[in-house]
Amino acid sequence: MALNISACIIAKNEEKNLPRLLESLKGKFDEIILVDTGSTDRTVDIAKQYGCKIYHRKWQGFADARNYAVSKASGEWIWHFDADFELEEEEWRKALYYLNNIPEDILAVNILIKNIGDNLESAGISSNTFIHRNNPKVKWIGKVHETLNVSESYGIPVFVKHYGFQDSAVLRKKALRNIKLLRQELKELDKSSKQYHIKLFYLVQSYAVLSSYDAKYTKQVIKYATKFINEITDETRFFDIYVYVYLIEALLKEERYDEALKKVKEAQNIFTDYLDIVFLEGKTYLELKNYNRAVESFLKFITLTDQHLKNPFILSKGHSFVSDKLLNLPYYIENIIPETVKKSDQYNLGKLIDLWKKRKGEYLGILIVTTAKELNQDISKFLNKFVNLYNNSPKALSFALLYAEHMGYINIKNKIIKRLQKVDPQNSLLYYFSGKEALEKGKYETAFKDLITYFRKTKDLNIIPKIRECLINLNLKEELKKFDEEINNLTKKLKTTSDNKTQQKQNRR
Repeated sequence: MALNISACIIAKNEEKNLPRLLESLKGKFDEIILVDTGSTDRTVDIAKQYGCKIYHRKWQGFADARNYAVSKASGEWIWHFDADFELEEEEWRKALYYLNNIPEDILAVNILIKNIGDNLESAGISSNTFIHRNNPKVKWIGKVHETLNVSESYGIPVFVKHYGFQDSAVLRKKALRNIKLLRQELKELDKSSKQYHIKLFYLVQSYAVLSSYDAKYTKQVIKYATKFINEITDETRFFDIYVYVYLIEALLKEERYDEALKKVKEAQNIFTDYLDIVFLEGKTYLELKNYNRAVESFLKFITLTDQHLKNPFILSKGHSFVSDKLLNLPYYIENIIPETVKKSDQYNLGKLIDLWKKRKGEYLGILIVTTAKELNQDISKFLNKFVNLYNNSPKALSFALLYAEHMGYINIKNKIIKRLQKVDPQNSLLYYFSGKEALEKGKYETAFKDLITYFRKTKDLNIIPKIRECLINLNLKEELKKFDEEINNLTKKLKTTSDNKTQQKQNRR
């Protein structure tokens, strides 16, 4: 039976994001309703081009705008989208299947939000209730970080892309705006009410966003997170694990490692296998130079992550995977954990391979590859098994390729390159190896084209000498001058970021 589904959007000055969203919704929904709350750009014109039903509403908070959109919708189901979302075709088909089979007494549906960071990698996965039945009992509440007034929702493994993490200036602006609104709401709410504690959680979250850019906000995170934890009620227990994450991260920034470990243990008493806490446990033990326990925690995080990615709800137990730990994981697997394994006296490459034989996880396999690369150890037998098992994963193939190159395994390297060309023809490493080969043959024009593409994708400063070599041999003096200026500006930016982090660390001392 065909479902009647309305898409609802609230927007203000979203001309940059809206075309991407509407293009992804086109032809899928029975109607697209857009409530504009005061745009002064081309938002309304763009909505008209896509055939949206457009309504105007004076801004009175997020819940008010969403409820107004619902009042104009005729669908049996209502699916809410933010302007910086995108719905892929495969996820739409999955959603139709699940919505057709949801029990009639379920009023709201939880979906997964795949947050996209600056470098277009996943910045974490969160969960939110953006789909609900068109039922007068269902209402949105809250001026900011609005929620549905339903007691429970039904989780389905459907992903929507969210691009809101791409602009750090926007994130800071939103956080400052939210803090102002939340402080106002907290003054008006009964301190014993559920809504008071929910808003207190979002205040902690907003300060946590700001603290990632400016260390002066870290103490505010600790202050309000501690207040929230001391006042946890059964009605707001859903949020407590997330507050622990923000608190532990803040304590680590302040180099209060013993306190951070204490909070890790408290959190694990509430939710044993919550991914973020396991990861933070590893970071804390690493700071305390307890390398055996650090490796133990990181391995647990990696194996749980492999399970989680196969089924996002398998470990949730009512909680969602909300932070940026997945974004951090490849860096830790390549740079931090192998070094920690080397410093440990209880773990070695053989133990990691034995664990993989039992689990067959992708991230665990990548860790073995990067650790073997760090130790210059031969794992060619394992590598062939790993590549064959994950031959459709660009991520797994990329790490395997780097190891094969490092160890000089020409046949395996060529095999992986051919596979990558099929599954991910735009993979940055393909440009690197193609450009490197062309340079060795003196084909400077081809080499420059491929190597500059690799550099644009990765910002790998190690490739700069090879690019300059191409430009010098091609006698492209003007292009060389421009390239050197670009590199100079980039290194200044990186230095400024590094200096700011150093200054923040000194300020905390």
